[in-house]
Amino acid sequence: MKKVLMLLFFTAMFCFGQYYQRVGGDIKGWEKKCNRGDIESCSTAAFIYHHGVEAKENQNKAAKYWAKSCDGGDGGDCESASGVFKQIKNHNEANEYYNKALQHYIKECNSGDDINYYGRYIISPCFKVGKMYEEGSEVWQDKTQANKYYSKAFQHLKKGCDSDSGGYCDVVGDMYRDGRGVEQNYTKAVKYYKESCERSCSEFNIEFDCGNEYSCLGLSGMYEEGKGVKQDKAQAKKYQKRGCDLFWESNSGAKGPIVPIPDGCDF
Repeated sequence: MKKVLMLLFFTAMFCFGQYYQRVGGDIKGWEKKCNRGDIESCSTAAFIYHHGVEAKENQNKAAKYWAKSCDGGDGGDCESASGVFKQIKNHNEANEYYNKALQHYIKECNSGDDINYYGRYIISPCFKVGKMYEEGSEVWQDKTQANKYYSKAFQHLKKGCDSDSGGYCDVVGDMYRDGRGVEQNYTKAVKYYKESCERSCSEFNIEFDCGNEYSCLGLSGMYEEGKGVKQDKAQAKKYQKRGCDLFWESNSGAKGPIVPIPDGCDF
């Protein structure tokens, strides 16, 4: 067991280290580039200060640089800025940047829902808008608006899933499981999770496991709780292990920031 934990530790450190190896350089250099108008450098400086690697952790500076990145046109960093402002109890700024993030996601959603990957984790602007309205955090809670944007997200994601994209199918499974943007249906959730989890790339002659880790973990939860499928602890454990193995495989030697570690896959 100790050897397994150590292996996971060094895998995580290697993965995390790859990002900072890519970043490189002195934090002051990133700050100077940011102050000259290089938005990507603002985002990098914020990330470094937020995580306290290559520079002493400083959440005030992280918030400052993510805010500059947001104001410079990187809408995705608006939400990061809001989260850190909230962390340091600057609620006025947190509200301001949360609403900027909301407007950014609405614009992207209405422009065709420019869905993208963060690692192998799907990000849908329409889904983000729906979740923000559902939770009502920093904005007025509005179930009608939440359902409207969840429905848009479902249409786009379902289309991507039908085009044989495992990552899209994972989120479709989530939406069937939770009843977001579509009528709740556990059986269909299991179907989409399983297709995505066990997807093979053999037809493309690629030596790579195309299974989606999040689908495997979602399927594990369905077996664990007996939703849409007969409860089976052994199957739950099997898919949990497969999901975690796929997660660490896909993030080993990552070229960008580390995605959040799924529940049960940490060490």
